Order: sequence, then C-alpha cells, then structure tokens
Amino acid sequence: MTQCNNLSSVAESSANIAYLTEQPLINDVVKPLIHLKQAKPENAMKVVEFFAGHSEVAFCDWQDVVQTKRMLEKDTTVVFLAYAGTKIVGACFCGILGSRATVNHLAVNSEYRNNRIANKLVDASIGVIKDTGVKRLFLFVADDNNSAANFWVKQGFTETSAEITLERDI
Repeated sequence: MTQCNNLSSVAESSANIAYLTEQPLINDVVKPLIHLKQAKPENAMKVVEFFAGHSEVAFCDWQDVVQTKRMLEKDTTVVFLAYAGTKIVGACFCGILGSRATVNHLAVNSEYRNNRIANKLVDASIGVIKDTGVKRLFLFVADDNNSAANFWVKQGFTETSAEITLERDI
C-alpha cells in the first residue's frame, strides 16, 4: 500500500470543513480527495451505520439512530466525518464532559488507512473542543488493541495509572 506524505489541511472556520490536499493512493490507485465535515443531527443514520460496520470500535447496540441524533443535537458532542466523494471513510465521535472531553469512537475504513485521515479527524475534533475551553481529553482503548494504543500514544496521549475504569448500564 502506498502512503501519501505531507498531507495538510485548510479549514473553513464557519463550516468546520477541512480538506486533505493530496489524494490518498491505495494500491497505486488514486482515491477521491478526502474532506472532513462536522456531523449534524441529520447525519445520525450515517454515523450509526459507519461505526456499526467497524467491529474494532466498541459501538454498542443501544447507540441507535435516535440516541445518536439526540447526541448530535447537543453542543457537547463533536463528531467529524471524513468523506471520499459522498462516501464516509472515517469518523471521530467525541463528547465534552464539563472540564474534560472524551474520544468515544474513531475509525477509518481499512482501504483508506495509513493516509493520515485518523490524524486529521482527531485534529479537527480537538480544535473544536479546545475552542470550548476544555484542557484535557481522555479515551479508552481495549487492552488487546495494540494498534489503537500505539496510534493514541503517537497523538500525545499517555497511559494513566492508579485508576480503575468502572461502568454500568442504566
């Protein structure tokens, strides 16, 4: 697989859109230009379908279209979608929780990986989150998902210690 190097983005502040200026090469075939766009409530079905199609993402059955639409209606939800033409090829789903924010889900279609799309999705999400005044971002990675853990370390995240994660469905 051939990788693109030196991808850059240009942001249109009012529309929250970023464009990758070089086209990804996949098996030496030029793919359509990738553009990032912040998701809106009307994108809920596409968001659910995208994440449900990625088994490596802990997207739960209860995260349905109704719940996702409600989340997208809130100012505390930040979701960016990466499009190749009209096809969603990547997505990052974040939430703001008071003075902290969390990355809930990140995925890129396998044929589009290694083209810095995940990096651009994360950067776009962090940009919106920083604008709210949030200073800390956290996330969870399955302990057997080494590639995800390595990706997040390269993004500047560090593993915490002296914490135990507990959760409960309500």
